[in-house]
Amino acid sequence: MPLLLSRASEEDMRQLVDLHYKVIQGPISDILIGYDTEECRQAAVHRWSQAMRHDPADLWLKVVDTETGRIVSTAHWKLYPTWVPFNTELPSLSWFPEGEERTLAEEIIHTFYANRAQRQHGTPHVLLNRLYTDQEYQRRGCGAMLVRMGCDIADQMFVPAWVESSPIGQHLYSSFGFKEVARPEIKNRKYNLTGPVMRREARGPATVNPRA
Repeated sequence: MPLLLSRASEEDMRQLVDLHYKVIQGPISDILIGYDTEECRQAAVHRWSQAMRHDPADLWLKVVDTETGRIVSTAHWKLYPTWVPFNTELPSLSWFPEGEERTLAEEIIHTFYANRAQRQHGTPHVLLNRLYTDQEYQRRGCGAMLVRMGCDIADQMFVPAWVESSPIGQHLYSSFGFKEVARPEIKNRKYNLTGPVMRREARGPATVNPRA
């Protein structure tokens, strides 16, 4: 089954959201994207489409099975070739009902973003914000294609790359030169986003061949 790597568009957004729910489940998915309901799926499509349309740093890549036309893997990269301060407004997890569950979820996500800001804000870089692959297509090189493309972009811009990895993805990122630089404890009695923060150093100066 031939696999094709390309840039995703707004027309792909529903497939990207549905694939996220298929691959990433449980309490962490509730925080990252919302409950697995049609209302939350539609809201996620809207949020991600708006970001794709209005955020100049936004880049979604996709891997498509050309026999079925399905998106089977995707990566969401954020590209910051020059430093522009992030929006300081923290995400509101509006799909959670008011009360303790929402308070605990917002505590986790706000701590996560604070840790990201502490390490990444202030200098040009690229960030791998999301990467996930259909279970049927794992270990077929999809994730590697998506990571390699982002690393190539980082090298072209001479900037470092960052990823907040899950334990299962750490080996893949290590194979592309990412190294663990921190493992902040981000958890409370309900949620746990603790995992390795990894950085790939910027490419060094390139020799110019005047005859090329």
